[in-house]
Amino acid sequence: MGWYISKIRFKCALILIFGAAVIIVNALNMGMSLRELWDEYGLSAGLMAITGVFLWRPAFEYAKADAAAVWRRWGRHGRRKSKNDFEHVKFARVYANTKYGLMGQPEDGVRVRTTLESCTCRDFTREGLPCKHMCRLAHTLGLYEDEEEENE
Repeated sequence: MGWYISKIRFKCALILIFGAAVIIVNALNMGMSLRELWDEYGLSAGLMAITGVFLWRPAFEYAKADAAAVWRRWGRHGRRKSKNDFEHVKFARVYANTKYGLMGQPEDGVRVRTTLESCTCRDFTREGLPCKHMCRLAHTLGLYEDEEEENE
């Protein structure tokens, strides 16, 4: 699994972490001691918090990773498209610090979300190799070199 964090995964993680915090705050507001809190809710709140952090962990790792290192993992597959294949691709937003791109207009009715590791488009889902959106994001971030440039 790539480091991409989906909206569902993000929301589940947020709900679990927030739920654990609500359990702890409510128990303390009811006047429970820490020992009573642990005996009554410790396992539940702990598992909720740990699961939430586990779901969020890939996003943290991806955000900390060096963009060039992430793109290099694709090797020659990351250079299989020429710039002509993706120069028409336009992002509504590119978040350079998180290495994330978002298409403005839905493509085939689907709004495309792209990272250097994955993409929500049909081509990436089907092939599992860098698509035009990923190549465009790499180019926008200054990481893309196609095979013709490399041979020069």
